Amino acid sequence: MGHRRSGTPGPDIVNGLGGDGSDILVGDGCSGAGRGSGGGGDRLEGGAADDRLIGDSLGSTASGGGRDHLDGGDGAPDVCDGESGTDKATANCEATPDVP
Repeated sequence: MGHRRSGTPGPDIVNGLGGDGSDILVGDGCSGAGRGSGGGGDRLEGGAADDRLIGDSLGSTASGGGRDHLDGGDGAPDVCDGESGTDKATANCEATPDVP
């Protein structure tokens, strides 16, 4: 799995539909230590496998606050976590902590 980082927070579109593997999609900044910051309104779209979609930053020191749209895609149980902010999870997200 490769990593791509734009260096700036903002409205990102992250699509994990290619291939059949399980994806971890993080909307805003994330360092190798699992710390990040940012707060754009991101759209994260998983594929048919087990996906983990994290709207803002990953890790215990996460910060953010964007309005994220999380779509787990077809198939196995996905975890969709918007972190902070007003987030929307579609019916395809089987587990939705922190998302009303």
